[in-house]
Formats: sequence, C-alpha cells, structure tokens
Amino acid sequence: MTKKEAIRILSEMDCNDPDVADVKEAVSMAVRALEVQNDDWTEIIEDDPDTFPPVDEEGFSEYVLLSFENYTLPLIGMYRVDEKGGAFYDDIDMPLNRFGLIVNAWRPLPERFKRED
Repeated sequence: MTKKEAIRILSEMDCNDPDVADVKEAVSMAVRALEVQNDDWTEIIEDDPDTFPPVDEEGFSEYVLLSFENYTLPLIGMYRVDEKGGAFYDDIDMPLNRFGLIVNAWRPLPERFKRED
C-alpha cells in the first residue's frame, strides 16, 4: 500500500466513532515517522560524485541536512564546487572540514511546516 492509498483510506473513515479517530491519528503519526527514517540519507562516498548533493550552474547545492562521522548533531549546510574542488559549508565562508568535521551523509531538508486550516 502506498502512502497516498493509506491517506485516502484514512480520510474516508468515519471520525464520529472515537475508536476510529484514535486509529486514524495513530496511523497518521506512523506515516509521519516513516517519512523521517534513515532511508532518505545519502551516504557520501569520496570516489563517487553521484553521492554528493547536486549543484546548480554556479556550483551551489540547495541547503541540506548534514550528518557527520565525528560529531553527534546534524547541521544544515550546502555543498559548493569551485576551481579547487567541492566542500561542505554552513553559513560561513569556510568549509566545514577546516573545523575537522567529516560529512558522512546528507539528506534533503523536510518541507516547511504549513498549518492546516
């Protein structure tokens, strides 16, 4: 079953029944949890350029979430390619490897939160 099929089935359930409403909320929470699993991470392999975030014609990737081999918290950054090669950056103009940080994976940022009316 795809995510769209599950959402369609949930939306058609009768929410006047309290038990159905609880099940619907639990399944919705499970779907959201599945969306943020490790499946979205792309492992960086130094010899494989396809494992790095894609860059535009100016050499900049979009902002992505970065995982590190030697640091526990992820950071938001970007991948830049110039005449010296490619490197990961955060908001400053120095590559993260200058600080000893080793990026081992990246993933796209989640969509921005939008309140449902």
